[in-house]
Amino acid sequence: MPVEEWTVERVTESNVTLAAQLDGACDGSWARAESFSPAAVAIHVEAAALESAARDDLFASIDDEMTTSWKDMGGEGTWRDAATITTSTWEHPLTNERWVFVQAHRDGSCGDANFSRMAAYRVGENGKLRLATTMTHGASEIDQVVDLDGDGQPELLVDGGTELVDLADRSHEAIYIQSYHYGCGC
Repeated sequence: MPVEEWTVERVTESNVTLAAQLDGACDGSWARAESFSPAAVAIHVEAAALESAARDDLFASIDDEMTTSWKDMGGEGTWRDAATITTSTWEHPLTNERWVFVQAHRDGSCGDANFSRMAAYRVGENGKLRLATTMTHGASEIDQVVDLDGDGQPELLVDGGTELVDLADRSHEAIYIQSYHYGCGC
């Protein structure tokens, strides 16, 4: 299938969101058509107690599944001991709602035991966590959390701004960015 030429008209007519990192002395961080509401860029906040509770909940909710999978792949010890765990909390700038993301991953090459899991938690008005979703982007570094469509739910800009992921675990790539992966070829 031939790749269609990129033009400004094709993008604006298709209602596509473009994400890019800007260089130089620019104000702001997102550019979009005036007909759209401004992107609501979340603020990274410190919330050790929430992050600890989210981590504990993630471990409890996936422990049986991960233990079985880890052992089936030939993993030694517990998957928790092998995991790199990252937690972060972000606050929506308009609603002040907080979102906690817990990521657990273990990289591996061909045949090595590995996994990648992320969980997103909403923090209710009472301060209680509620699991919103689990995703496969456990190894992706979260660069920015932003509500692009005004629905109150965040989209994640990950891996140096090269991928936009929604909470349904779908990647959105409006423009192909050439990248090379030197990992497993099987």
